[in-house]
Amino acid sequence: MRHETTHHMILLVFGAQGLTTVGKLLSERLGSDWLFFDADDYHSAENKAKMSEGQALSDEDRGPWLESLEKLILDTQTQAGRNAVLACSALKRTYRQRLFAAAEGSMKAVYLFGEFDVFHSRMLQRADHFMKANMLATQFEALEEPKPDPWSEAPFPTPKEKFLHDRGISSSIASCAASAPRSEAPFRDEALWVRNDGDVSRVVDEILCNLHLPPK
Repeated sequence: MRHETTHHMILLVFGAQGLTTVGKLLSERLGSDWLFFDADDYHSAENKAKMSEGQALSDEDRGPWLESLEKLILDTQTQAGRNAVLACSALKRTYRQRLFAAAEGSMKAVYLFGEFDVFHSRMLQRADHFMKANMLATQFEALEEPKPDPWSEAPFPTPKEKFLHDRGISSSIASCAASAPRSEAPFRDEALWVRNDGDVSRVVDEILCNLHLPPK
């Protein structure tokens, strides 16, 4: 039976750069009854090997990974009084929809946005992660940005729109698949937009100030 005060958050960022650091500090700031999970830990060895070789994952590759995250969410909900921060790229709307469905209404999303060039320069400075900087472009191409929630101020153009513009790609054409009508129950796909500028403490402060978690 799910505990009524359980909340899950998805923190969205590209290439997991800085995501784990933000997620860990956020869970610490929220208190001892908050767990932290890194979605990268639930990738198969095969997926990690592909990414280490600079190969982008397909939807089929991510299927078992998403199933593992759904099970993680359900298992966490059975731990009375325990809440969780889940650091997960969740680039596509359908991925987020699956995770929200598993959470049964107890999830809030945070989109840690930033420009391609900024993220790419940071990724070039790290050498201890299986995902390499040359895969960042494929993540931006696959990204379906969530809608800003009422407490967010989304930049104009958005990071995805700027990425497409800089490469001469029509955003209307690229987004047609993401915006196509769906037959399933409505999914709002809203997130708190927070700029991931590398200042982890400031990022966490902004999340805590604007996430509007229900009282315990």
